[in-house]
Amino acid sequence: MELFSDKRLSPSINIYQTMIDDVLHYISEQGQIITLNTLTREYRILSNDNGWDPERITSIGFFQDKETDDILFAGDDIIYRFASGQPLTRRNNTPFISAIEVFGKRVIDLPADHITFQPDENTMQLKFLSLNFTDPGNQLFSYKLEGTQPALWIPIDKPEIMLTQIPPGNYKLTLQVASKNQYWEPSYKTYKITILAPFYRRWAFILPMILLFGLLTWAVIRYRIKEMRTISNLDRMVVEYELKALHAQMNPHFVFNCLNSIKEMIMSKDNKNANIYLNKFSYLLRSTLDQSKLTFIPLSQVIEYIRNYLEMEKLRFDHFNFSIETDPALHTESIMMAPMLLQPIVENAIWHGISAHKEGNQIQLRFYSQGDMITCEVEDFGIGILQPGQKKADKDHEPTALSNIRKRIELLNQKHEAGYQLIFIDKSQDSSRHGTIVRLSFKHQMYEFD
Repeated sequence: MELFSDKRLSPSINIYQTMIDDVLHYISEQGQIITLNTLTREYRILSNDNGWDPERITSIGFFQDKETDDILFAGDDIIYRFASGQPLTRRNNTPFISAIEVFGKRVIDLPADHITFQPDENTMQLKFLSLNFTDPGNQLFSYKLEGTQPALWIPIDKPEIMLTQIPPGNYKLTLQVASKNQYWEPSYKTYKITILAPFYRRWAFILPMILLFGLLTWAVIRYRIKEMRTISNLDRMVVEYELKALHAQMNPHFVFNCLNSIKEMIMSKDNKNANIYLNKFSYLLRSTLDQSKLTFIPLSQVIEYIRNYLEMEKLRFDHFNFSIETDPALHTESIMMAPMLLQPIVENAIWHGISAHKEGNQIQLRFYSQGDMITCEVEDFGIGILQPGQKKADKDHEPTALSNIRKRIELLNQKHEAGYQLIFIDKSQDSSRHGTIVRLSFKHQMYEFD
């Protein structure tokens, strides 16, 4: 019989066996009473723990008391009686946790049915009891801890459970106390155990963080879009004012007067000067167009451009002289400057600084450094910007070219942090002098070219 693979159920061959209502009663090889339901294969085991001595059995079999349905068998001088059925009795041996020791943290006595632990309280020892004072030695203990997956019963030798490194989550701990001889039904007790996750793994933290991350992302994107729009507007305005500066340098009156002066040289057979000034004029046109495509050019090119421009202006105004002084310490080839800024200042000095005087007119240009600043200084000896002799329109309204320069300087400083500064000084504040000094300063640094 397959059931008899359990050695506890192996029958003793020399002792009588009795079948009563499909239940086989017999004595096992280990001297224990076995009741086996041959239909359901349910069984129970009674041993000397139940109060009888297998060495004193004299009965030749088992008998049923028809009045009580009890099963009887005899010893030397006593008749043993036990109830029939599977199992024989029901007891309230429900186990319960008497104490939980969370190592290094705390001890919980007689905990409630739902116990919550902090994230670092995931290693503990549980001790439990069952109120069995009748046959405490006839107890088998086991437990199972169920999380997201079903668990198997784990038998233990004594009512103590060690749980280590339990991951965060919700668990169901079930305790079981069963009878070794199946004399009474098993008893169960279930506890709910919650191991809290660290704060950064809880939805109460994750959801606000997701929201905060979304808001930050939205803010960064919005800031970036705003920044791109600002840069786009700056680029548009830079192009707009560069076109205005180009128009100022290619002033139609200047072009016409230069060509007319060259024409007069040709008509008067002064071919040598006509050729010289025609080359200078073509250089100015070509340089103006080339510089209009660049954000910065070497200072040496700016100086050369201004020199040619002044020489062309002398064709129109032969009553002034000019000088250009450059600090020998300046490396004009490596110093970068925005084009089309200085020429309108020089043109303004010619038109407004010397046109009222016919003799002794002079324009002086100086290039020097002060710390990390490069200064381009234009000085004339005219009436000055604050003198009564100046036209009312000149006092009340700044020339368009200079207004464009101020706007270009503002845009250059915003986009490139170039540190451009434009200062006007009226020398007439000193009674012994007259004229105007214009200082255009900027930082000596490396720029990213467009």
